Amino acid sequence: MLNNVSYLTGDGDSPLSPDRKYDTRLTPSEKNTLDDDAFKSIIGMTTTDTSSLSKDKDVFSPGRQKEMTPKAKEHVKALRKKMIGAASRSTGLTPEQIENPDSLKAADKKKILTLTNALENIDRGLAL
Repeated sequence: MLNNVSYLTGDGDSPLSPDRKYDTRLTPSEKNTLDDDAFKSIIGMTTTDTSSLSKDKDVFSPGRQKEMTPKAKEHVKALRKKMIGAASRSTGLTPEQIENPDSLKAADKKKILTLTNALENIDRGLAL
């Protein structure tokens, strides 16, 4: 999962050329940016949303894993960092603000609610 997102964002083991333009031919919308797609990819590959978890779906959810290996924790921390970076670039909020959503105005909190729920789930899995 981390390798896929790293390739998408251009900083994996085989990075894409630094001057490439993000390809939006399949999704020609200004909302489909590299940051938005990276964030949605991580959300899509993990299940961190509250409704799926409350229905007890059989999912990969960091917060519901019995125990993660040190390497798995390292990968999940990297995914967490990528999510915060992508959200920061697409919302204009700083990583510090995202890490401390209680300091935000209600409108900004609502803007990152999906991320906040995901981070809480990831943090449970990492036992932070």
